[in-house]
Amino acid sequence: MSTGFVYDTSFSDHTHQESPESAIRLENLFEYLRKREIFDSLERIEIETIPWDFVLSSHTKSYVEKVKKYSKNNKKRISFDTYLTPHAADLARLGASGAVTSTKAVLEGKVKNSFSLMRPVGHHAHSTHAMGYCIFNNVAIAANYALQEHKIDR
Repeated sequence: MSTGFVYDTSFSDHTHQESPESAIRLENLFEYLRKREIFDSLERIEIETIPWDFVLSSHTKSYVEKVKKYSKNNKKRISFDTYLTPHAADLARLGASGAVTSTKAVLEGKVKNSFSLMRPVGHHAHSTHAMGYCIFNNVAIAANYALQEHKIDR
């Protein structure tokens, strides 16, 4: 059984010149992997976009609405260290979708293990606010998916 990964080139659309968390980081990592012999043994998994309800499993409705509103209105930051772009809400949901898709592939036995190459990053965010460049907490969303949809008990 192979190792799976999720990646979408649109993740590069989330970038800000003044932030160390930039698109080039992910692009370089993907290119590094692509040029290695191991790349041919990896199984690329197409991301299935999750409904907003899955995001709400880990974030308050008011926070998710704030992200959507700020992104739509082109507000530059949602916290002192987390920037937004006009498509940040959709890209953050796509990042969370990648984490869920990756988790789902493992739980359904399609791959042995999997990793996600995604942006904006998503592991520091709290249920009510962004933190550490993270808009949504993709790890929490994927864990809640596993608990709720696959009845994982650990």
